[in-house]
Amino acid sequence: MERSRLWIVLVFLVLLLGGCARSLAPARGWGGLALADDRLVASIVGGKVVALNPESGQLLWSFNPEGRDSLLGLYSAPVVRGGDVYLGAYNGLFYNLNGQDGSVRWKSPSSGPIVGGAALEGDILVYGSSDGYLYARDLAQGTQLWKFSIGEKIWSRPTVVDGVVYVASLNHSLYAIDARQGQEIWRFRTGGAITAQPLVYNGTVYIGSFDRRLYAIDTGSGQQRWYFQGGNWFWSSPVVDGERLYVSNLEGKLYALDVTTGQKVWEFEAGGPIMVPPLVLDDRVVVGTKTGSFYVVKARDGLEEWWYPLGSSIQANLAAKGPVVFINGMDKKVRAVNTLNHTLLWSANGN
Repeated sequence: MERSRLWIVLVFLVLLLGGCARSLAPARGWGGLALADDRLVASIVGGKVVALNPESGQLLWSFNPEGRDSLLGLYSAPVVRGGDVYLGAYNGLFYNLNGQDGSVRWKSPSSGPIVGGAALEGDILVYGSSDGYLYARDLAQGTQLWKFSIGEKIWSRPTVVDGVVYVASLNHSLYAIDARQGQEIWRFRTGGAITAQPLVYNGTVYIGSFDRRLYAIDTGSGQQRWYFQGGNWFWSSPVVDGERLYVSNLEGKLYALDVTTGQKVWEFEAGGPIMVPPLVLDDRVVVGTKTGSFYVVKARDGLEEWWYPLGSSIQANLAAKGPVVFINGMDKKVRAVNTLNHTLLWSANGN
C-alpha cells in the first residue's frame, strides 16, 4: 500500500511539473488504443503513434515526429472515425492524421500539454488541455469554434451526448456544457480532483473522483442521485452492461454496482492499482493493473476466470474485438490475447 501511494504521488509530480516546465520533468506518457475495422491505432509510451493489423500485429504505418516537432508524450487513446485519426499530445498540439498512412491532415495548438483524449459530436471535435480550456474545433480543418475556461488542468476525456459535453477537471468539478455554443449548463463539485471520463447512461452521469467516491448525477439538473464510497482514488471511467456498473480504483479493487441504486453487488481484488477502465465482454469483465496483471472475471459473481502475467505495467485503456483483447504495455509492446482459450495471439514492438 505504501508503494502504491508513493507511485500516485510520483505520477502527479511528473504531470504537474511537466505542465509548468517541460525541462524539469520530460513527458513519457502511458498511451492508449483505438480499434477500427481494419486497423488498431496505438499511442505508444514516449510519443509515437502506430497503426497495426489487428489480426496479425503487422505494422501498417507510424507517426513519430522528432526534434522540435516531437510529441513529447502521449497520455490518451486516439479517436478513429472513418479514414481519420484524432489525438492530442503533450507538446500541446492536437492532430488529425490520415488513417491510411499516418500523414498529418491538420494540427491545432493549445497553450498547455494535452493529457486527456477527445470526443466527437457530428462535425465537432472537443478536448481539454492542461491550460485550463476546453476546446471545440471543426473536424474538417481544425478551426476553433469556441473554447470554455475551466481555469484548471483538464485530464479528463469529454463525453458528448445529445448536444451536451460532459467534462471534468482537477478543480474537483464536473461540467455540462452546450456543445454548439460552449456555454455552461451546470456544474457539480466533488471533494477531489477528477481524471476520469464521464459515463452517460439513461439520463445519469457516472463519474469517479479522487475523494474516493463514484457519483451518479442527473443529466438534466446536475443534482446527485447517489454516491458509492470506495477505498482509494477512482482514476478511470466506469462501464455499464445495462444492469450493473463496473468501476475500478487505485486500491486495486474492481467493483460491480447496481446501476440504479449504487449498491455493491461484488468486488474483486486485483492486487495492484488499476488505472484503466474495465471492459465488458458478454458475461465477463476484463481489467489490467499497474503491476502488470491482466484478469478475466465472471460478471455474474466476480470470480476470477483467468490471470495473465503480462510482465509490463498496464496504464493504457484496453480494446477488444470479440473475445480478443488488445493490451498496450508500458514496455512499448502491443499484445493481443484470446480470453476464451487463454492464449497470447501476437505481440508487436512499438519502438
